[in-house]
Amino acid sequence: AAARLDGRLREAPSIEAARAALADIGKVLRPPRKKGPGYIDLKLDPFTRSRIQGIQSLLALYTH
Repeated sequence: AAARLDGRLREAPSIEAARAALADIGKVLRPPRKKGPGYIDLKLDPFTRSRIQGIQSLLALYTH
């Protein structure tokens, strides 16, 4: 269902779009190393990391 806010139409993303975004965020937060196991540290500041993790949590709840 769409809701009007500030004169603009806003809709929730489709489940497919939310799943794709969740997969993309996972790749952004934990990119694989070129060689060997593990992930590359992005060196994000704590605020940015927590915001992205919050978006990831919201998308996980929405899609599961």
